[in-house]
Amino acid sequence: MGHFHCEPPLSQMLEDPLTHALMESDGVDPRDLREIISEARQRIAEAEPRDRD
Repeated sequence: MGHFHCEPPLSQMLEDPLTHALMESDGVDPRDLREIISEARQRIAEAEPRDRD
């Protein structure tokens, strides 16, 4: 039986204690990072071509 390896969702990675420790050691504020990610998602959504009927 084969094994399928995939990355966890970003939301899950951001909740991981090791991720929190690394972000703290790098001086990354989790709230700032979430805001940046939210803004990036919005920009990507705005840039995606819309379906034309």
